Amino acid sequence: MWPIIKCCSFDLNICVDEHVGLTLLLSLRFMSLVFEEVRNLSLGLAARGIDWNGLGPAGGIQVLIRLGGRLFSNLMQRSDSIAQAMCARGFVGAQDHKLYLTSTLPSSMTANVVATISLVLLGVAVKLV
Repeated sequence: MWPIIKCCSFDLNICVDEHVGLTLLLSLRFMSLVFEEVRNLSLGLAARGIDWNGLGPAGGIQVLIRLGGRLFSNLMQRSDSIAQAMCARGFVGAQDHKLYLTSTLPSSMTANVVATISLVLLGVAVKLV
């Protein structure tokens, strides 16, 4: 068992099983791939110029079901290629995996508050521009 992170600068260690932690970290890392795939499928629909009003409700549902199947198929192909790449690089499982740089410096409440305020101000500045 290994601690994932300290939650919100509280001194709470969340200990989870290695498989759950590795799955969580991988899913967070590859969430952008899911959004990219949804974007690609949406762009494909827009390029085809589908007339949603002409399809009617049944036709629209059929198109969405086909898109869901295509999304699932594409994501499974990507996950298979990622798994093959991990195996090619010597990954054999969570129990034999070594985590590097797991010891971090303790953070202070002041540093966390300053970082949060900075991010909020940056978000407001970007929104105003």
